[in-house]
Amino acid sequence: RALTEALAAAGIGHRLLPDIVDVADESWQTAVEALLAPYRHLIVLENPDDQARAFAIGEKLRYRHFIVPDSAVPPAPTVGSIHQVVRFGGTVPGWLAQLLDRTQRVATAADGAQLPRGQDWITRDGYLRERRGGRYAASAERHFGRARLASLQEERGARAAKLATLETQRDKNRGEIDALAAALAGSQAPRELAARAEEFARAERERQEAQRELAALVAQQNTAYAASQNARETATAARLALAATDNQRKQQEKALADSANRPAREEQARRILRLRHDRRALPAAWKDRAANAQLAQQWDSAAAVKREIDRIEQHLREGDWITDANVIALRDLRQADLEKQGAEQERRASENRRAAEQTDAARGAYIEVLRHTLKSYGHHLKTLGQLANVGVETVLPRLENDDVTLAQAGLDVRFDFDQKGYAGMNDGEASGGQQVIKSLILLIALMMDKAEQAGGFVFIDEPFAHLDIMNIDRVAGFLKATRAQYLITTPITHNVNVYDPALLTLVTYKKKPGEPWAPRIARLVRESP
Repeated sequence: RALTEALAAAGIGHRLLPDIVDVADESWQTAVEALLAPYRHLIVLENPDDQARAFAIGEKLRYRHFIVPDSAVPPAPTVGSIHQVVRFGGTVPGWLAQLLDRTQRVATAADGAQLPRGQDWITRDGYLRERRGGRYAASAERHFGRARLASLQEERGARAAKLATLETQRDKNRGEIDALAAALAGSQAPRELAARAEEFARAERERQEAQRELAALVAQQNTAYAASQNARETATAARLALAATDNQRKQQEKALADSANRPAREEQARRILRLRHDRRALPAAWKDRAANAQLAQQWDSAAAVKREIDRIEQHLREGDWITDANVIALRDLRQADLEKQGAEQERRASENRRAAEQTDAARGAYIEVLRHTLKSYGHHLKTLGQLANVGVETVLPRLENDDVTLAQAGLDVRFDFDQKGYAGMNDGEASGGQQVIKSLILLIALMMDKAEQAGGFVFIDEPFAHLDIMNIDRVAGFLKATRAQYLITTPITHNVNVYDPALLTLVTYKKKPGEPWAPRIARLVRESP
């Protein structure tokens, strides 16, 4: 906080890393927190020209975390990397984006152990594998994305609850203080009682008078309650007598109605029995309630069904129909052709499925061969790097049996000359000799066998062109150390060191004007030491 306030006071635009990073997939929140925990106090300057002033302020305040002046828009993430579940609200340091992009997401540590050696990975629970080894890096704290806001809200709730507890304790203490003050005030009570004796006597007389009036009112209430109870019992007896009379009347009316409606009820019973008998003879599908309800909703009434039947019968009588019996045979032929085509389609679909399975299995086997080849190639690169006194680092690609991952796969090779740090093939600061050694290491490693002996025959066209004496000696020494077979072309030069790695030197000349033939080829053979 002190540093950010000092930077703001100095007019230096800056942003904290938690203000830039957001987690798109909350299920990987713990992994992102574990990976970025060492950099949660990192500060990114908005203007790189402010770095001198910012560094001076950081030195003064002894700020122990990074102040980064250079930042850029992060590139597109690699599929399966932790970078894929992170969103940035601005520019970030390039090395931070590379850290996220080269760290793969895995379900468990066992799955991570199956990845190529040297591949960084992290699990959902925060177990991190990097070049130094593996460790559990998860933390219960939340500093990035929406989880950071939830953590701050939870902390605010806890502090509010603590404040409420303190306020309750304050009110309790205040009540105790008031009680103690009242007790202290009670020490003057005897003198106040003597001074107010007449007032208390008058109050006692008024209390006795009020008690006598209350006794009279209670007696009057008891008398009124007894009279009310008698009236309630009389009304209840009258209601019971009225209900009995009403029930008797209803029974008589029902008996009269039954005697008058008996023929109709008997006819209704016979109709129900007849319907039940007819229903038993109907097909089971006609008695499905759901189907009948759907038909009732569709046709609305039996009359509508009758009209539709009449319309269909009229259409059958008056319509023009094919009566040729060959139509049946043609239909059977078409049905047979359809079934034959269906069987053929199913057979070819089965063949296609088998071909797809075989292709998938073959590609899986090829991936295993490719994975082994890449490991062997990386080992050969490091062996040749040791011969050239050059550090070689390889980052193996993630190979999975799917088109997207294979299309994005690529071998990343970095070189370290003179212990100045690893750099890729397109390093603009590398000298000509270093570029030549890079190319030779990559080329010769392709032809090395399991015994780490260079095989095949390498054709190298003018490897010493535009090199100074030191780099010529360096390239020549590397070629001799590889013990590979190669053919080198070089123009005639005063620097004889270019011929040092060759056991056999052939010197050729162009045909001179007027001569029928070019001069004979000169041959120099180096004696074995």
